[in-house]
Amino acid sequence: MKDFGKVSGQFWVSDDIQSLSDKAKLLALYLLTTGHGNLIGIFRMPTGYISGDLNWDEPSVERAIAELTTSGFLLASDQCQYICIPQFMKHNPVDNITQIDARLKLLVKLPQKLLDDLPGVIPVIERAVAKASDFKGSKQTRMLLESARKMLGNCSAESRLENKRNREVENKRNLYKTYVRSDDRTTVEKPGSGKPDFSESFDEWWSQYPKREGDKGNKTKSTDWMNQSSLASATG
Repeated sequence: MKDFGKVSGQFWVSDDIQSLSDKAKLLALYLLTTGHGNLIGIFRMPTGYISGDLNWDEPSVERAIAELTTSGFLLASDQCQYICIPQFMKHNPVDNITQIDARLKLLVKLPQKLLDDLPGVIPVIERAVAKASDFKGSKQTRMLLESARKMLGNCSAESRLENKRNREVENKRNLYKTYVRSDDRTTVEKPGSGKPDFSESFDEWWSQYPKREGDKGNKTKSTDWMNQSSLASATG
């Protein structure tokens, strides 16, 4: 947790800030100076923190965050509850190699999940690494830079695309696992079984139904036909 944060005098007159509502301006100033923050402007910030510190209700916090993200002042990850202020390090430039090392330590500790969920953070890290590379640092600085570059290498376009594909596959799996049992005569696919699940009322009715040849004797196809007939009656 940092003790204070600097704010450039251009904050109040910059075009992207002047166009914001008063609440969004206050939230921007709060995020630049909050004790929950750090030296890189990428930190965990649950909306509950903001709500408690500013005495705002949740909808007000969410509206202000949405306004700041739309304006480009802020990047926010719902999954990780992290935020990123892309221009934070411009407001808070480093003065010495000790501060550079401190920033690099924070950068290499960022969770991989954040980088996958919020790719907009990656250019911010790249700029910070490039800036740190301009300084003649210690052995520790070189090691931290190497770790940061390795982290960025793992966040290549190919890696991000692969992560996106993996998330899409996982979402589809979760979707297929979700099903609702019907209380009428409809069928429901059981996850992984490939076989329909019939409601108890339909099973009871089917047990009394005379056995017939063809589609009318097929339990699943009969159910499909009945569903289509019901739908046609309802829309007709």
